[in-house]
Amino acid sequence: MESNQKENSIIIIGTPDGEKHPLNVRSASFYHTYEGVRRFPILCFTYLKLENDFIKDGDTYTLKDEIVDSLLEQFPERDAILFKLPDFFSQFDKGLRENGYEYKRDLITYYNEKKQTHPLEYEKYEGNPFLGLFYKRGFFKLQKEYRIALADFSDEDVIINIGNIRGCTEVWSIETIRGLRVQMIEIEEG
Repeated sequence: MESNQKENSIIIIGTPDGEKHPLNVRSASFYHTYEGVRRFPILCFTYLKLENDFIKDGDTYTLKDEIVDSLLEQFPERDAILFKLPDFFSQFDKGLRENGYEYKRDLITYYNEKKQTHPLEYEKYEGNPFLGLFYKRGFFKLQKEYRIALADFSDEDVIINIGNIRGCTEVWSIETIRGLRVQMIEIEEG
């Protein structure tokens, strides 16, 4: 969580012995971190969208080279797993429910920390820091993150059996998705 100050504010830093030291600043951000937040189990994906991350040519969409370059820079030596989302999430949701987990899954909301305060109100964050897991500073927006988070703390890895996902996933090296093309074909019912 953070709080942005108006331009030309004064920040006063206090020492443990009570001394106060004023600092003149043009702008500043204060960050508050809930230490326990690292104990929420999370699973993160890069979520690519046709309208933002692909070049459209008729009914064909080609993955932009800068997206692949960004993925290679952020996630070196990792593979890309392409999901058939409805099938994958159906299995994932079922596995979580069957194991009694409370969870949330959603795209991360990115915000410009230099121009706006955190979108989640401080009181809501203090009352339920779990909600803060779905917001990140704009600096991280190239991650294009989709996150699944369990609502209960865990000091151990959490393993959830979601069954066989071979039918709804494909594994590729990140480099081999360069030039990936998706074609949208309208199927007539009848």
